[in-house]
Amino acid sequence: MAWTIAGYAAAVMFAAVAIAALLAGMSAARALNACREAAKTLEAEGAESLRQMSRFASGAAEAAELCRGAARSAARLAEGGRAFGEAAARSAETAAAFMDAWRGRFVRWTQGDADSADEQCDGPPREVSPSEGEGRTG
Repeated sequence: MAWTIAGYAAAVMFAAVAIAALLAGMSAARALNACREAAKTLEAEGAESLRQMSRFASGAAEAAELCRGAARSAARLAEGGRAFGEAAARSAETAAAFMDAWRGRFVRWTQGDADSADEQCDGPPREVSPSEGEGRTG
């Protein structure tokens, strides 16, 4: 009878070990399935992140191109401003040369010496080159 009880005990223990192994296997299978699902989700999210990063990089490239265009436009604007400044300086020099050339005649004419002014102004005014007007101020 002791052998019978020992046999039953061994059978119960074997069944308990088998049930525990079966439960452990089922748990491992569930964990493996959860890992697979997590990997699929992670892969999908990674692909979406890559698409978003690609769109971001494309937007950044477009913004950089716009900035380069704006910088080129600003450089052209600065060059135009410089050329305008040079033209204004030349105009001022020409006006100063003109005033130097005609100041004496104008002063005499306004003071009533019309005959003398008429004699000096008997022809059309001559053109003054920009080099003649350099350095002359009012």
